[in-house]
Amino acid sequence: MCGYIAGFADFLANAAGEEPGGSLSQTIALRVFETTFGNSARERLMHETWEWMHSGSTTLTQGMLIGAADANALMEKQIPTELHTYLSSS
Repeated sequence: MCGYIAGFADFLANAAGEEPGGSLSQTIALRVFETTFGNSARERLMHETWEWMHSGSTTLTQGMLIGAADANALMEKQIPTELHTYLSSS
């Protein structure tokens, strides 16, 4: 789920003209982590996501691609289905 949120945030930041992984992307991800999992888990999840990114985690990368695809679908005014498709096939 962290990869999905990070990919979704990266896509939104990029659509706003900012760099993926930059401060806007991190702010979006932090707010989602805080809202979804609570304030106490926010920093830990961001730290874990950062470490997974730098470790080359294929699971995180796959989650990020799915999150970005769903964000793109929303921007195109389509129903995002990538996460549903992935979870249904597991």
